[in-house]
Amino acid sequence: MFRFILSSFLLSISFLLSFLNYFIIIGVIIISNSIFRFYDLKKIIAFSSILHLNLSLVSIYSCSSIGLISGIITSLSHAFSSVSLFHYIGLLFNKTSTRYLDSLFFIDIYMRGLFLFFLSSNISSPVTHNPIGEISAFISYWFISCFLCFNVLFSTFLSFLYWFLLLNRKLPYHSYSNSLN
Repeated sequence: MFRFILSSFLLSISFLLSFLNYFIIIGVIIISNSIFRFYDLKKIIAFSSILHLNLSLVSIYSCSSIGLISGIITSLSHAFSSVSLFHYIGLLFNKTSTRYLDSLFFIDIYMRGLFLFFLSSNISSPVTHNPIGEISAFISYWFISCFLCFNVLFSTFLSFLYWFLLLNRKLPYHSYSNSLN
């Protein structure tokens, strides 16, 4: 019975594969564009969480072995990065009583370093195992279609651009050039 259910599931997935993939990619593009209008860090992390899970869902729906492995790796790395970022926002809320971006000005250097570490794991820095899952996911997307792969790369770039702009504009830093004069 399990074999019958699994085989019918794979047949239905292969029948609806193109519709599901493009539906998910449209959602990924909408989410990565809508992140730019939020200032609440909890909402931003929730939307990036949806973005990660949609990308792993497309790689699982590729029905290839590399797609399944990348879906598992991406889901596990997403579990680490999102849970740690949500925990950090809870710590930030306990310290500053707000979840908005401006609260990053009122925390000490150790909390900022912790935020940068968790954020780097969220945006696939080479230190974490997230790039392995995303690179193998892009390989599985390439087997589905080139158009899908370029749309996913564009939405990933938009997500990275948002986090870069967020850190560039809201994370305070100490300028050492003024202290040398």
